Amino acid sequence: MNNLLKNLIDFFGFDGQDGGKDEDAGEPVEDEFKNSSYNSKVVDLNKLNRSKVVVYNINTFNEVTKICDNLRQKKISLINMGKLSHEESRRVLDFVSGACYSLDGNIQKIDTNIFIVCPHNIEIIGALDTEDEI
Repeated sequence: MNNLLKNLIDFFGFDGQDGGKDEDAGEPVEDEFKNSSYNSKVVDLNKLNRSKVVVYNINTFNEVTKICDNLRQKKISLINMGKLSHEESRRVLDFVSGACYSLDGNIQKIDTNIFIVCPHNIEIIGALDTEDEI
């Protein structure tokens, strides 16, 4: 029976020679967290939500690449295509829609010839009921 008890003590790591003292009793617990990766996972939420809204009054189709560049940089774009013809507005909308699809962005019509384009990290909630189609 004594042999069985000794085997159990050895198995669980209690050798009985240190007199029941814990080896780590003198070290503060905080030292374990100083070197851990836990501190690197703390994120300031105020720095994350710094979105910019860029407003465009488009006069030509050539300005559409700036909108797509802003979408890639995770900026929100508000597009006013009131000065464009119907065909040019369709081209701009097709180009921006393709960029939104490829970058997982969102696009929504706000009013006649006015659209909002958002990157994937911004959600557009709600829908405006407009009867006019571009």
